[in-house]
Amino acid sequence: MWEAYRHGLGLVLWSAWGHEWDEPDGASVARRVIGALEPGAIVLLHDTDILNPPGSTQRVIEALGPIAEAMHRSALAPVRLDQLQAVGR
Repeated sequence: MWEAYRHGLGLVLWSAWGHEWDEPDGASVARRVIGALEPGAIVLLHDTDILNPPGSTQRVIEALGPIAEAMHRSALAPVRLDQLQAVGR
């Protein structure tokens, strides 16, 4: 944290976390994320099994469709972090 500040970088945390390594399937990951979706939410999902138990990536892939559908139903649009930060300025 201090190194980021020393280099003039800010920190960004998440408000919706999939816990894909700890969930039994993609549907469980999706339910966890969908339960925390709201305008401005930052979703954290990992895209690799390198530092997570095998199968974590597959659970994320399975969760993406239901998460996207829930966002659509709630009229939430996915944006990149830099776009979200621009709105807050």
